[in-house]
Amino acid sequence: ADAQAKAAEVACLLEEHQRGVSDLNDKLAEGEDERQRLQGKLKAGERDRQEEMGSMSARLEDAMAGLVSLRHQVTAAKAELSRETELHAKETAEYERLLRTAREDRAADVRELQSEISSLSSRLEDADGG
Repeated sequence: ADAQAKAAEVACLLEEHQRGVSDLNDKLAEGEDERQRLQGKLKAGERDRQEEMGSMSARLEDAMAGLVSLRHQVTAAKAELSRETELHAKETAEYERLLRTAREDRAADVRELQSEISSLSSRLEDADGG
C-alpha cells in the first residue's frame, strides 16, 4: 500500500511536471510568436524609415535644385538690373545733355531776338528823330 501510494504520488508529480513543461513550452511558443511579431514590426518600421529617408532625400535634392535655379535667376536678374541701370544712366546723361543744349540754344535765340529788338528800336528812334 505504501509503495502504491508512493507510485501514485510519483505519477501525480510526474503529471504535474509534464503540465509544467507543457505550460512552459506553450509560453515559450507564445514568446517566440511575440518575438517574430515584434521582429516583423521592426522590419516594417525599418522599411518605412528607409522609404521616408529616401523620400526626404529626394525632397532635399529637389529643394537644392530649386535653390540653385533660384540662385541662377537672382544672378540673371541682378545682371539685367545692372544693364538696365547702366542704360538708364546713359539715357539720363543724354537727356540732360539735350536739355542743356536746348537751354543754351534758347538763351542764344533770346539774345539774338533782344539784339534784333534793340536794333529795330534804334532804327525806329532814328527814323522818328530824323
